[in-house]
Amino acid sequence: MCGRYNFTPLSNEVVRALYEQLQLEFPDEPIKTGEIFPTDTAPVVTAKGPTLMTWGFPRWSGPGEIINARQETITEKPTFKKAYAESRCLIPTTGFYEWTHPEDGSPKDKYLFFNEAPILWLAGISKIIDGEMYFVIITTGANESVASVHDRMPVIVDDDHKTLWLTDGKAASLILASNQAKLQRLPVSA
Repeated sequence: MCGRYNFTPLSNEVVRALYEQLQLEFPDEPIKTGEIFPTDTAPVVTAKGPTLMTWGFPRWSGPGEIINARQETITEKPTFKKAYAESRCLIPTTGFYEWTHPEDGSPKDKYLFFNEAPILWLAGISKIIDGEMYFVIITTGANESVASVHDRMPVIVDDDHKTLWLTDGKAASLILASNQAKLQRLPVSA
């Protein structure tokens, strides 16, 4: 599961350029930076270019938002199927957070996962609901970089595959199936 991620424009020139582009395109919209939480409006890249969307599909019943979609069932569940086929997106991050889940009830440890790339691209899907744009992050089983902390992680799209993810359904299926990004982690104060 991915319940929070980071978007820090000061971290490097690539992230700063994306942030500045969004500031020009959306001068009246505050652009959330730092730790991004569900329901925040945050930068997202679609086939048409960068934009701002709210994280989490509204639920038709029950509390909270749907913030993640499982890679294993995304093509089957009615909530995600059409968005996956037609509205894939990328969530630019400078890392994502996961927490340990100790069975003995001891406090959870929080970690930031990142790699050496200027931007870590998380796979997502988007929808327009009542005129507003929303996105969710696609998750998969954790690879060896994350498994010791959590059993799920976001699907990461390599920089070389961004356009394929956004525009080619067959390539998107292959990208979902391969999640071998090597990540580093830092402990974070909770």
